Amino acid sequence: ACRQLAEWLESNGERGRTGFNMAVNVSAAELANPDFVEFVQQVLADHGLATNRLCLEVTEQAATIATSAVGEALAALRSVGVSLAIDDFGTGYSSLSHIRTLPVDVVKIDRMFVQGLGRDAADESVVAAVAQLATQLGMTVMAEGIETVEQRDRSRELGCQFGQGYLFGVPAPASEITVPFPATAE
Repeated sequence: ACRQLAEWLESNGERGRTGFNMAVNVSAAELANPDFVEFVQQVLADHGLATNRLCLEVTEQAATIATSAVGEALAALRSVGVSLAIDDFGTGYSSLSHIRTLPVDVVKIDRMFVQGLGRDAADESVVAAVAQLATQLGMTVMAEGIETVEQRDRSRELGCQFGQGYLFGVPAPASEITVPFPATAE
């Protein structure tokens, strides 16, 4: 993932600019590996990427079974500038305790709540509440599984700053992905 990001940035003359990052899913087992933080830093260095170019995503369920080693790894990664996200938020058993205690930057609201936006008042209430809570805790909020313009618009109205889903793009090989970059310098 880091090699591909470096290639996209280089091909677009974007190496030194901000705004385009890579998100990678990691498991609790990977985070528990005592060498994981050093490994991540080395991979970023090998590809000439700043640590803030990488966002590591851990599912809420994986965080639920997290050991102290996982918590320490998350804190260490965040302290060196790697962004952290809770993926599939709302599907685990201890959602509120994790949103409050884990050192994360992004909360990704699970698609099961996003699918009902515009049709289901309960789903809208959950999305609005999570977005408000996460925002008040200084986190970025992303709605997962956006497939329609209505879901995109409603998630924005309810406080989600970002969205992810088939409305924006479908899975494809890296060679088929066009990476848009802003035309103005930062």
